[in-house]
Amino acid sequence: MTGFTANVTRYNGVELSGFDENGARKTVKLNGWNARIAQHEMDHLEGTIFVDVMDRKTLQLNCWEMINAREGRVELRYYSK
Repeated sequence: MTGFTANVTRYNGVELSGFDENGARKTVKLNGWNARIAQHEMDHLEGTIFVDVMDRKTLQLNCWEMINAREGRVELRYYSK
């Protein structure tokens, strides 16, 4: 969500399994940032969005510079599917 930030808990390591273009089984182990990105992308594939997995207590508006530059006038647009 543009203009907002929140914590999302992720595993530090993941193992992904699937098949390559020839049908051969492939498995990859990921750690750290790569594991975090893989989990983020899996969320997209499963239709999970940021507000579904964020820690709601950590939600913050992070565009104060823009708000101050516009003297408090803000327009945040969010569209549903």
